[in-house]
Amino acid sequence: MMPRTIATVVLLLAPLPAAAQPANCANAVSQADMTACAAAGRSNADLRLNQSYARLRKGLSAGGQERLKASQRAWIAFRDLECQFRSNGADGGSAAPMVAATCAADLSRARTADLDRLGKCAEGDLSCPR
Repeated sequence: MMPRTIATVVLLLAPLPAAAQPANCANAVSQADMTACAAAGRSNADLRLNQSYARLRKGLSAGGQERLKASQRAWIAFRDLECQFRSNGADGGSAAPMVAATCAADLSRARTADLDRLGKCAEGDLSCPR
């Protein structure tokens, strides 16, 4: 009985990695594929943003870390609201998730560049966080 259960679970889960992978994004035609590609782009941008945030945070004082955390939380709220605004033309349509994910990825990449720049400030630059 146990081997049959394991085999069933393996067979049911086997298609999941393939289903989770978006189609060739350069040639995506269907809305489902374009949405999957946009979601993957957002996930990648979020991952890079989190890495940049962690790198910057390591070099800050305790006070700087608290300010960065507050700033990042406010920025995330801004990003989410901004993307709701930017994607309102697609509300209710099948493209809405793609438009929102693309917006979030674009804004996250810009924020990542800002955090990376702040992490490379020259010593003595008073406009840089410490």
